[in-house]
Amino acid sequence: MELREAYDPFRALGGAWKLVQLAPLPLVLGGLLLFATDPDPSRVVSFEKGHLGFGEALIAAGVLAPCFCVGILLWVVNSFLHLGMAEAVRSAVRGEVPVVGELFRMRELFPTLLLARLLKFGLSVLVSLPFPVLFYGPVLAGQWLDLDLGVADSRQAGLVMGTLCALAYLPIWGYVLLGLVLVEEAVAFEGKAPLEALRRSWELASGGRLSLLLYGFVLALLTVLGLCILCVGWIAVGAWCQVTWFESYARLSATPGPAAR
Repeated sequence: MELREAYDPFRALGGAWKLVQLAPLPLVLGGLLLFATDPDPSRVVSFEKGHLGFGEALIAAGVLAPCFCVGILLWVVNSFLHLGMAEAVRSAVRGEVPVVGELFRMRELFPTLLLARLLKFGLSVLVSLPFPVLFYGPVLAGQWLDLDLGVADSRQAGLVMGTLCALAYLPIWGYVLLGLVLVEEAVAFEGKAPLEALRRSWELASGGRLSLLLYGFVLALLTVLGLCILCVGWIAVGAWCQVTWFESYARLSATPGPAAR
């Protein structure tokens, strides 16, 4: 199956629903656990004054350190479940009925997946570094012109220029991240080594980034709409979207490759 067909969001959502009907307990449970253990990087602590005193720094460290540890733990658990979910979905796609225990079996690919996700995270951070430079460079230049040289409206011009530079870089940033979006699946479904998984994800995304962008947008929108039917609906839709994500790569893989042992 080609990427555009496999990652057609409406086909994938329907395909995932059929798999859930075939094996409701393991797939729904796996989707719920993955949805619950997916760390949210947008949860940060901010301070209005823009600086921290010593006491505030201690408080911040006391608050953030446990949150960081919990985030790492959730990330590790999510990686562990990722392999089990991939195996369960692959079995369901073949017409077999997976068992719940398949989700929690330790696999040899677990360290490989952790390393691949670390490499993906490092590349994601690296490609995001130009944003503050592109934005704050013109902003600081405008402030310097205003304060030291007295150039009128330089602050506003710097802010506008910084925003435009950041927006101009946005397509490059999105292009790279979309090329890395399938790294975990390349490990879980095909047993790829970390660097091979990065290469495999980039090859699969080649020519199909718009399809992946639309796919991700539809799943994200569906998850947000789940909030309209309160917390239960949000969690249920989130689990469904998790199954959908795995179903797409299972369909995309022409050959199953090495099992996620």
